Amino acid sequence: MGLAIAFDIVDPLSKLPSDKLAKIFVSQCLEEHVISYACGVNFNSVKIIPSLVVTNEEIDIIVRDLVNVCKDFMTM
Repeated sequence: MGLAIAFDIVDPLSKLPSDKLAKIFVSQCLEEHVISYACGVNFNSVKIIPSLVVTNEEIDIIVRDLVNVCKDFMTM
């Protein structure tokens, strides 16, 4: 089973794309062992693309770790 996800990070106050916040998010992902990268025209899009062959158990781990990152990121 393959898996890919991408989303945009915007500044909650200005509602504009934020490469700064995207870089912070990517750094927090790395701390949780979720490999991601910032991309896109404004470098505010974040992509998470695990290897092509990924098990359901590995997806569960990625989701768990990504939830942790999102919780931490939202409390900044």
